[in-house]
Amino acid sequence: MNREAFERLVGETAYHPTTPEAILPELERQTLYHLEPRREGLEDLADALARAFAGSLGEAERLLAGLASQYREQPLCHYYLFAVQRQAGDVAAAKQSLGHLGRIDPGDPMVDLL
Repeated sequence: MNREAFERLVGETAYHPTTPEAILPELERQTLYHLEPRREGLEDLADALARAFAGSLGEAERLLAGLASQYREQPLCHYYLFAVQRQAGDVAAAKQSLGHLGRIDPGDPMVDLL
């Protein structure tokens, strides 16, 4: 199997939550990886991610930027804002979001990795 076929297989069989109700439990589990798990903003984040997964990247970026501003101490808002900005090709904005994530969740190994 070549790489293209493998990527296609993964894309076709991967679990893709598509509703805020399906995304929220995933986000709640992700909070456990942070030094100070926070729940505030997760419902709004789940809604924004559902929109992003539905293909509205521009709207998702706008919503996530607002959430990152509103929930300044919620690491997941900054992490997903970084991901959407990176996917959109805005490397400078993505680095800025990643830097903020590093300040609010020091020692997060994903910041160094990304």
